Amino acid sequence: MTKITSETAKQIIHDTKGKIFSVSFTKKDGSHREMSARLGVKKHLKGGKRAFNPDDYNMLFVFDVHKEGYRTIPFERLLEVRFKGKKYSVS
Repeated sequence: MTKITSETAKQIIHDTKGKIFSVSFTKKDGSHREMSARLGVKKHLKGGKRAFNPDDYNMLFVFDVHKEGYRTIPFERLLEVRFKGKKYSVS
């Protein structure tokens, strides 16, 4: 497993260009979360504005493909990114 920084992880996720990737991170309440997600999904949007800008909090909005809903990835608590058969450990 390759060790990367959170900035490199952010770049890898943006480079997925809408393809499915997986992440694991620690949630705000301290529990562990694994998620398969995609960027750029607009099918389930209901309109309106976001309550906050995710860039201000070092987060990213993604679509969780299993729960079929929008979630955020916190880059400061990101543990692992998996894409195209490669695993990256975030330190």
